[in-house]
Amino acid sequence: MQKSAWRDGLSAIMPEHGHERNKLVRGKWAGWTMPLNWDSTYEIAMELRRLHPSQQMDELSLGQIHAWTLALPEFDDDPALVNDDILYAILQDWLEENLNDD
Repeated sequence: MQKSAWRDGLSAIMPEHGHERNKLVRGKWAGWTMPLNWDSTYEIAMELRRLHPSQQMDELSLGQIHAWTLALPEFDDDPALVNDDILYAILQDWLEENLNDD
């Protein structure tokens, strides 16, 4: 099934969301809470960015990202599976979004 056909099929059952229904907003997708895991670096970064909009990036530590991620209500993964590469990926996604807004 092509993407447009998939979208059209979803629009038929969720017309109120139109083509914006699959846009991630606050850890939710089309009104359903999406569980976050360590593979969801971009989604975690966007949720942390939303929750901490005035955070200075040069003052942000990997430990803070780790603690804030574990505190997210949508986060559902084993804390022992994280490593520095994952935390750096979250930091990079957050930083890139901040740069795109400027």
